[in-house]
Amino acid sequence: RSGPVTYSAGAEVRAYDRGEHTFAPGPDPNSVADETGAVWQITEAALIAPDGTEAPRINGHLAYWFGWYAFYPETLVYAP
Repeated sequence: RSGPVTYSAGAEVRAYDRGEHTFAPGPDPNSVADETGAVWQITEAALIAPDGTEAPRINGHLAYWFGWYAFYPETLVYAP
């Protein structure tokens, strides 16, 4: 499975470039565990491994659909 790791602590949403790692919830709300069991700390800027390796945060923002649509009216809305 590929894609970013996301974390939501409230109104904000964070996504991180996880590379080849697979993550699961960690022992506390501010951590995730990788496929080897190593616990990475969740920060604003990156996920940080015990050895200092970082998975950087991906830039993004929350937007309402109508705000997007006002700038991109040709966008099609998809519903399953």
